[in-house]
Amino acid sequence: MRPLSIGAATADTPAPGLLPAPVRIGADLYRFPVRWERIQPSGTGELDRDAVAQLTRFLDSLLEAGTTPALVLTGADLPPALARAGGWTNRATAEAFAGYARKMTRALGPRVALWTTFDEPQTGPPGTVDALVAAHHLVVAHGLAATAIREEARDARISISLPIRVTRPADDQDSTHLEAVRAVDLLRNHVFLGPLLDGSYPTDLVAATRHLSDWSFVRGGDLVIARQRLDLLQVTYRDTVQVRRGTTGEVEEVVPPGRTSARIVDPQGLTDMLQSLDLVFPGVPLQVGLACPPAPDGVGDADQCSEYLAAHLARIEQAAEDGIDVRGLLVLEPPVDGDATVADWFSGALSRHGQARAAAQAEAMAAARARTEAARPGFLRRLLRKGT
Repeated sequence: MRPLSIGAATADTPAPGLLPAPVRIGADLYRFPVRWERIQPSGTGELDRDAVAQLTRFLDSLLEAGTTPALVLTGADLPPALARAGGWTNRATAEAFAGYARKMTRALGPRVALWTTFDEPQTGPPGTVDALVAAHHLVVAHGLAATAIREEARDARISISLPIRVTRPADDQDSTHLEAVRAVDLLRNHVFLGPLLDGSYPTDLVAATRHLSDWSFVRGGDLVIARQRLDLLQVTYRDTVQVRRGTTGEVEEVVPPGRTSARIVDPQGLTDMLQSLDLVFPGVPLQVGLACPPAPDGVGDADQCSEYLAAHLARIEQAAEDGIDVRGLLVLEPPVDGDATVADWFSGALSRHGQARAAAQAEAMAAARARTEAARPGFLRRLLRKGT
């Protein structure tokens, strides 16, 4: 089993200067977004030299610290000109994104160890025409960008980060509740997973949305473009939610009594998610993103956060032992600066997995030496035979 990595991710572009706390502790990987509108204000044309220089210095500092940089090409905001022209509902935005990705690859070169096109791409309210069109243009943009990056840097590694919704029926004996689970799975998960990993949309999804659109926004060749090899699929898990069909037919989230959120802490949901992905899309390398859930009263609890991360890391370890190609854990927005308990957990997890990596490397080196020794007599016999 390959040793798991422990990384950290932020939703914001890091400020220049001091390295982020997870990097100072020794995170294996650090994922962060850049602001497309800051790097390329108009959405087309040349990149801002000062912004690129600042980004280059930050990447160099990560590499010097021994941390793998995973750059997200854009956060939530688009350059204003592209946003005014329709954003992701406009196909031209996908083409502009590919041009931006190409220029970024030329500018930053091998400094970026992992190119993440999108982190939890946003489409607007699911079940609308605009959401379907935006989702399609996002997967096309991913495919165009991945192609452009690999044309500029043949060995570039490509990723995308998707939020995978794990839902349960409020009543598993009620067929309408089971239908609600399936609707969420199609509109939230498979609208991205299908084209990215299978090169197609589920027929159930197309049939269920025919009243909204004839899907004419899908052009010939689009799904070939979207399905590019992924070196890593980053999947964000945020616990489970119970759903049901409301009186008007809409899918409703069920908030448990005494809670303000429908989110239910459920480590088994993470296991279910990893097993399902491995079953439907075998062989895709996975990395799990986790964020500690907010406390019901809005006040975070460091001990509970540490317990949450530990319980879910154990599920990731078990999945890896079961043969699922899960590469590690990415802690989203780890509060390690002012939170000693979480910092201790994070550094402890890094240390434990660092030891596992060292042991695996030592085992591999020993096996290589053994193979060399075993091969030597045969090589010598062949050499001597040639000499006679």
